[in-house]
Amino acid sequence: MHQPTPHNCKEQWPSARWRYWYTLTIMVAQYFLPLAVMSATYSSIAYVVWLKRQVPGEAVAPRDHKIAASKKKVYSAR
Repeated sequence: MHQPTPHNCKEQWPSARWRYWYTLTIMVAQYFLPLAVMSATYSSIAYVVWLKRQVPGEAVAPRDHKIAASKKKVYSAR
């Protein structure tokens, strides 16, 4: 039987500077960019939910009263 020999795989870069910039680019693309997008999104949601406190839609009092009155249950006295 043939015994497998251990292999080591290593990156070969033209210089240490290439490796540095590749690592930095990958870190920005995989960590900092998604973090910035998620932070902006959640900040926007938090602003609307906690600070703006405005109910979506248009409030029209006469219409709202009419709808509420139409939903009242009517009981007949028999």
